[in-house]
Amino acid sequence: MQLESGEKGWVKVTDWNSFQTENKAAARAHSKKLSTFCGRLLEETEDELSEWIKTTSTESEYVSKALCEDISKHCRSTSATIQIDDEL
Repeated sequence: MQLESGEKGWVKVTDWNSFQTENKAAARAHSKKLSTFCGRLLEETEDELSEWIKTTSTESEYVSKALCEDISKHCRSTSATIQIDDEL
């Protein structure tokens, strides 16, 4: 979504009825796909993530790096980003 500053960014939609966008149906569908992907990723990596949490100093800023780069390997390269987009 394009923010008021002109930059693109993520926003959490708490009320789809009041959400203003040109293509609400597409935004909602993308949101659902992203949520499904994230749920599947957590399910697939649950054991490894749990072990990582037990053995590592778990400050919140390191969890996303561990999940995305170290455990699931989804964010290692540009081709990984393309793979994520394809899965969505």
